[in-house]
Amino acid sequence: MTRLTTFKTLTIGAALAGSFGLAGAGLALAQDEPAVTPSHPGHIHAGTCGEDLDPNPIGPLNNIEPRMNEESDDENANTPQGVLTAPGVLASLSEEVEVPWEDMLATSHAINIHESDENIDVYIACGDIGGVVVEGELVVSLQPQNDSGYTGIAVLTEDGDGNVDVEVYLSEPAEASTQPEVTPTPEPTPEETVVITETEEVTAGEATARATEEAGD
Repeated sequence: MTRLTTFKTLTIGAALAGSFGLAGAGLALAQDEPAVTPSHPGHIHAGTCGEDLDPNPIGPLNNIEPRMNEESDDENANTPQGVLTAPGVLASLSEEVEVPWEDMLATSHAINIHESDENIDVYIACGDIGGVVVEGELVVSLQPQNDSGYTGIAVLTEDGDGNVDVEVYLSEPAEASTQPEVTPTPEPTPEETVVITETEEVTAGEATARATEEAGD
């Protein structure tokens, strides 16, 4: 028997769920632990920030690194809190730096922060030492160098031996922050239409009858 094949197209709606099964956009933590940021060497130099800075340091400072609760037994002691997108702040404390307080203020000096021990020639922040000494403290502004985005302050005090103690607080640029990143939760995939083609076999007589009916319509 001769058979003709006709095709009937059926359309059905198929909803494809989002990869996380959540509606709308949200925020999710991309990681549980802060990213490790390289520590930044710092020094006191003669001269002022820029071309007049003497590249040979006269007073080394402790490296500027992320602030941590190093002696806490609480496993959550170093978990960031509050706004997780806030730029990270690095810090260091250098005591009894062998730079005489009076000499430091008598001529031009600056605090210079370097990218890393490996890239010591790359400067990321610098501050000229000068201003009003308030209750034995001199606060110095640190400004970005080489478009690094790092800013901060240094607090200098005279120690008991006539030298200087230096606290440095350095704010990271957003792209280098040690805070956990946040990423948007993917939105669900919109509903899509899937077309399925079904094959139906009919005899020659049935095909002729259907064709006649369609022609009559």
